[in-house]
Amino acid sequence: MNTLKVAVLTLALPLLGANTAAAAMTCGTSDALQGVTHVKPLQETFNVGKAELTRRAGARLFIPAEAGMSVPYLQRQLNCRVQTAGGGQNDPLSVPKVKATVSAAGEYFVVDLRASTLADAKEVQRRSELLLQGK
Repeated sequence: MNTLKVAVLTLALPLLGANTAAAAMTCGTSDALQGVTHVKPLQETFNVGKAELTRRAGARLFIPAEAGMSVPYLQRQLNCRVQTAGGGQNDPLSVPKVKATVSAAGEYFVVDLRASTLADAKEVQRRSELLLQGK
């Protein structure tokens, strides 16, 4: 019976226009990309026959680790931003079909923003660099 209630509620939220509001309530108001200190192109290597090719896949962002921040927390914040269409027209997370992956590397969190097409990868890179210019 509880499963039925959850299913009905899940189906009803988009109809009520509450999907974005519900996601925003569970995501909090943290700007996950606020502390970006540098951006690099994200390259992807793949094989075609015997040839090894590299293509641009998006952007790699570096965020200094802070007290209280963790990989799962940052991943959740980024996933929420992607689901709620990011933070505007210059937000790299609002590029269609972008995927964010967080890992830890020394004193930094590394955020890989992977796009599905070359054009989107270039746009993710451009928008990511704008994060640095806003400082």
